[in-house]
Amino acid sequence: MKSPGFQILKTRQRGSGIALILVVFLLALLVVIASSFAYSVRVDHRLARNRADELQVTEIAQAGLELAKAMLRADQADNKHDWLGDNWAGPLAPVKIEGAALTVEIVDEDRKLNINDLVPERALVEKSKVTVETIRRPVRERIIRAVEILGLNLDARQLMKDLEEKIDRESSTAFGEEKGPFIGWPFHSLDELTELESVKRADLYGAEAEADLEDILSITGTGKVNLNTAPRVILMALSERMTGPIADAIIERRKELDGFTTLNQLAQVSGVSKELLLELQSIVTTSSTVFSVTIRVDRGAFHRTVRCLIQRGGAKWPLKPVLVPTVIDIQVLRWQELR
Repeated sequence: MKSPGFQILKTRQRGSGIALILVVFLLALLVVIASSFAYSVRVDHRLARNRADELQVTEIAQAGLELAKAMLRADQADNKHDWLGDNWAGPLAPVKIEGAALTVEIVDEDRKLNINDLVPERALVEKSKVTVETIRRPVRERIIRAVEILGLNLDARQLMKDLEEKIDRESSTAFGEEKGPFIGWPFHSLDELTELESVKRADLYGAEAEADLEDILSITGTGKVNLNTAPRVILMALSERMTGPIADAIIERRKELDGFTTLNQLAQVSGVSKELLLELQSIVTTSSTVFSVTIRVDRGAFHRTVRCLIQRGGAKWPLKPVLVPTVIDIQVLRWQELR
């Protein structure tokens, strides 16, 4: 028979074992909680750091926009014409800011053909009593010529048919008015062209040709092509009278002059007849008003590409649908971040 003392000792040993198990369990629980807390702190710290880096990249992109605006202001103060020899038109060397590489590319949209020229202003039609077809025909023919010169596997006339059908199909109640200011719906992005059956995305971006549709078509502009920045394909598309040798002579002459300052200087170009000069004077200019700016920021693992559309003040003619009617300095029309 076991003594009472032995029973008490056994009970105490059993209690000590349970207590030890509880202590080990609590210690394990504390370790798990501490590890989870430490992991959460690390994650929060990383997220905060990433957020700070993203904000810094965005601010550097904003700095790129300000750089572009400053260059365009300085250029306008220096001269009243724009050409490919201007500082803004050349390749801008990357700038190092806070460990990030900033690159800025400026392209004037007035070197291209504006598809919104196919959307006539209602007041113009009603006041002048001209038909929509009368306004569209020369615009249509210029775009067709430009597309055909590109040599893309694309039916230019079918493109124009689809384009005009889309314009007419859309509601003409632009800007929420019952009777909008434009007959048809203006385009706000070239991406809208990919909704047409006749256009593939490869036709718009990245085709292996002298240029892509993106290089010759725009959704904004003053309605006049800048003679000093237009590529050869656009110059040749401006008129049926324009030949390759005449376009080459214009390009050579604008280099010699550091850009045409007046349209009358075209008369000095070999091959430019009085008829061609008269035709060009109504559709070309020597300065640009609308510019697209591509900003790229690379900082370690963070990359940001921003595309901006900006309008510089001083235009003396009616502006197209997406532009601001009156701009004294510079107006940002669009800011699009591409991840």
